[in-house]
Amino acid sequence: MANLDKQVFKPIDSLEPKKVMIFYRNHKDQNYVEVREVNERGKMLVGKPASVKTINFIKDIVVESDEQINVKIDCRPNKFFWVDNTPDNILIAWTEKAQDRIINIDDTNYTYKCPNTFWAYNGKDVYVYAYKRFRHFETILYRLATPNVYDNGKICWGNLSNSSKNVFRKLSNFRSVVPQLFWNSRFNNHLQSGLPLDASLFYDLDKNAQLENHIESGRNIKQVINALNQRISV
Repeated sequence: MANLDKQVFKPIDSLEPKKVMIFYRNHKDQNYVEVREVNERGKMLVGKPASVKTINFIKDIVVESDEQINVKIDCRPNKFFWVDNTPDNILIAWTEKAQDRIINIDDTNYTYKCPNTFWAYNGKDVYVYAYKRFRHFETILYRLATPNVYDNGKICWGNLSNSSKNVFRKLSNFRSVVPQLFWNSRFNNHLQSGLPLDASLFYDLDKNAQLENHIESGRNIKQVINALNQRISV
């Protein structure tokens, strides 16, 4: 039973939103709770998983101290890591598991022991990064070790045909067609700063050596999503 005598329920003047807590539930009755900061313009920023400490703080405010609440927080990434496809603020992000990829550079095939990847689309460009360990929004991102990717993770598609551009109009294409469009493209020798070694040397390394030779991007997932959400440089 709520304790309506507590200070939090008394009227307070000049309130401004600072944080928002959102509760999610899927068809399997799995719950996920996140907290989002609110900036000075009233826009919610990227969310992060609510900690048990935060949940207990809310519980102490709104329930009697002798009542017990069991809270389960599921912080695993969903099928899509992030989906906001409203017309004025498109941001779609997803992850892919590690797998071997065949990279065709100037008509030569190389085997890339590609680690886990994080992808993001902001309605205009696609960004892709590698990562080694998933730590939700704190996941450290690395440069993808392929050509044709800018320093900030943005993919250079070259002369992408109009028919290929249509894949961005359907949400279900993002976890399947969009990555394949990238991996099946013919790479050239442009934008190779993500490769610490010459392609012929790097791709000849074994899986562990390739993984160790990825270059940190200086960003984590939270920083990338925040930047894309606010339409600023990644």
